[in-house]
Amino acid sequence: MELKQTREGVLRLGSAASAAAVAGTLGLFDARQAGAAPAHADVPRNRTLVYLNGGTGGKYTDMGIGNPYAAGASHQQGNASMWEPLFYYSAFADDMIPWLASGYTYAEDYSSVTVNIRKQAKWGDGQAFTANDVAFTFNLLKDNQKLTYGGDMKKYIKSVEATDDQTVVFTFNSPNPRFLFEYLAFKFDNGVKLLPKHIFEGKDPLEFMWFDLEKGWPCGTGPYKITLWSETQKFMDLRQDWWGAKTLFALLPQVERIVFTPYSDDNRTAQLLASNEVDASLDLRPGTIKALLPQNKALITHSFNRPPFGYVDWWPNSFWINTTLEPWNDPSIRWALSYAIDRQGAIDVAYEGAGQATELPYPAYPALKPYADSVKDLLA
Repeated sequence: MELKQTREGVLRLGSAASAAAVAGTLGLFDARQAGAAPAHADVPRNRTLVYLNGGTGGKYTDMGIGNPYAAGASHQQGNASMWEPLFYYSAFADDMIPWLASGYTYAEDYSSVTVNIRKQAKWGDGQAFTANDVAFTFNLLKDNQKLTYGGDMKKYIKSVEATDDQTVVFTFNSPNPRFLFEYLAFKFDNGVKLLPKHIFEGKDPLEFMWFDLEKGWPCGTGPYKITLWSETQKFMDLRQDWWGAKTLFALLPQVERIVFTPYSDDNRTAQLLASNEVDASLDLRPGTIKALLPQNKALITHSFNRPPFGYVDWWPNSFWINTTLEPWNDPSIRWALSYAIDRQGAIDVAYEGAGQATELPYPAYPALKPYADSVKDLLA
């Protein structure tokens, strides 16, 4: 069974609440929790994004883990604003957007891919970002299979070599036309995080936490840096020296500070959104959203004020079966189960009608439509 559920996200537009209200909501920060955090400059409320997201039991459990490959690290809760990929993938445009890379060339038989690195890119500490950082990261993963992606790199990569500061060559164990899409691009909420060789070289990637705010750690190539990190909140502040803006490659974001605070429950989140104390949140239930929207006319969802109150999710809810075990190794049994499931009924009950049924475990993105259309006769 596949149920395509949109992720319900409520975004608040319009005038912001006072800084005092936000401080009352988020609570006071104890610098001892994050270890000698520097003093923070005042940021105007209309340049501050307050985001209710993540956490466990009202707390962030990844505090102080700047190394994206260390145990317990999270790629969410704001850290993504520090990282930049070689490429971004746009699912609706079905397009690969060069970022830290300026281009790529596959060998004719897909046995290798050569990636050209953008000359202007820099790490947050001012060091140049080069092909050496890319080769170092992928070789580190290849040599440490306990790290995320480590097993994949060992399986697929024969070698990774920086032939100069702006060129890195990936050679595969066998032809791999999807490697760039799978590992060199950020898409949805995943992707390989690139590491600065000048910091990580000689460090144990499983033990090195890479966290010291006085040293500016962690530091990515992205436009934001962590300036405060506790169990109850995180500040991501804009880097005025971000390479993208300095080289006119991209515009400097107008949000000067992103404040993350842990999500707790629907009711509290709804109250904070209704009173303009937070700007954005995730994972409200459809019933909560329906009750919330009339309370604050500045509230908006990804589908405005109409169901499904979200967007086409890249990860449809699915009912997976072990087809190696009886009776599920019989296709007719699996078809029978599929026909027995009332998908629309499940959406109506579980998601109060805010969802879309699909027969395939794939999102309805334009690039996938030809493949979905080609099997319509099997699903009729």
